[in-house]
Amino acid sequence: TPGSKPAKGWVNSAAIGQYQMPGRILVPDLVARLPKKEIAIELERTLKSKSSYYERAALYERSQYTHVIYFCETSEIFKSIARITGNTKKIGLSNLLSKDKIYTPGEGFQPLAAFIGKAH
Repeated sequence: TPGSKPAKGWVNSAAIGQYQMPGRILVPDLVARLPKKEIAIELERTLKSKSSYYERAALYERSQYTHVIYFCETSEIFKSIARITGNTKKIGLSNLLSKDKIYTPGEGFQPLAAFIGKAH
């Protein structure tokens, strides 16, 4: 309902319309709501343009999401996003085979729980 706090738990992309930013729409594939954390989750199955990733990274940096995790289907997608996200600590990457490890360019690989446990 309008004005109420969002429930904790999982929210799919069809229910995320409230997360629009002025002039831009930022709709992750999935959102996980935890106490004091809101995690945007992107499942990247196809490589998109560099400009698309730059724009999304900039929007995510200014968004209400405390963490962003890209689960990448291929190493090409993983490497492309890693180059673009630079030293941000808010955006982490993983591949679908080792989803319990998250990579950030500034910190390297770390356990998923450690990444989520950090304030960004």
